[in-house]
Order: sequence, then C-alpha cells, then structure tokens
Amino acid sequence: MLIFISSIAIGLLIPRDTKAFLLDMMKKYLEEYFGEELSLPSLFLLILLNNLRTLALGVSIPFVGQISVPIINGIILGIVFSIPLMELNPTIAQICSSLSESQDLILKLALTIPHGVIEFSAIILGCASALYFWSILIRWVISKSIDIRQIATRFLRHLIISVTLLIIAALIEVTITPLVAFIVQMGIC
Repeated sequence: MLIFISSIAIGLLIPRDTKAFLLDMMKKYLEEYFGEELSLPSLFLLILLNNLRTLALGVSIPFVGQISVPIINGIILGIVFSIPLMELNPTIAQICSSLSESQDLILKLALTIPHGVIEFSAIILGCASALYFWSILIRWVISKSIDIRQIATRFLRHLIISVTLLIIAALIEVTITPLVAFIVQMGIC
C-alpha cells in the first residue's frame, strides 16, 4: 500500500511536459482500446478484462509484477489527479464552463472513489498475496519444510476475493460512478 501511495505522489510530481506526453499516449491507447461507443455490458466486460489482465500481470510475474503493477497504477492516478479535468475530458466543458481547483478535485474524486477504492484494494490484495506466495515458494524450493498446499490455498482464496472485488468494481464503474459523477457535476457547475 505504501508503494501505491508513494507512486501517486510521484505521478503528481512528474514534470508537466512528461505528463502531457504520457497523457497523449494514454488517450491514444484508450481511443484504440475503446473505439466507438460501447453498450453498458460491453463496457463492463472491457473494464473487467482490463482489470483482470492487470491483476494477472501483478500476480504472475514473481516479485516484479507485485511491485510494478501498484507503482504504475499509482503513477497513472497521480498524473490524472494533477491535470485539470477540462484538459482530460473536454466534454466536461459542455456542462461546466470552468472549474476551480477544489471543484476539479471533487469531481475527480467522484469519478474515482466509487469504484476505485474497491478496484485498487483488489489489485493490492492480489499483488500482496502473490508476493507472499512467491516468497514462500522460494523458501519451499530450498528447504521443503513448509506446507506449500496451505500457502497455495490461502493465495488462491485471496485471488478469488480479488477477482470478485474486480467484478464488483467494474459493475460500480459502469453504473454507480457515472451517476455519482453526474450528481456531483450538477451540484458544482
């Protein structure tokens, strides 16, 4: 969790030019990834599959995945929170003519918190469990004195919890988050 929070700070501190370059890359990726307007079930599946892919990378690559996935997610979150929302999403300008820094932050939180708390928790749980599993597995390979089945069972249980949380987060992201953001946007614009 400390790695994730620290990487948010790194994302906030990245120079503006670098952020603009990274943001442009992310926008191109999202345009290519999302393409045309998607139905709600298609959007849900797309978000869920992307999050499951992130979790898979985080748990499957020993030690590297468990560290890099939270870092990358934190940096992206830091970048997004450091750029004005009007630049990130120009369609906001159709409803809000301008946003103060506090309004910008409130709207970003409304767009992130409903699903993000569950989504980031699921990724961190999966990565932390995988880090523990890979550490114990190495000790087991060396000494064979550890009950690896019990450790593997615990890891799989945590992985199932992580996947379940990602399903819930994706459902919230396509249903509740837009509603919360719309309500907040109407209140501040």
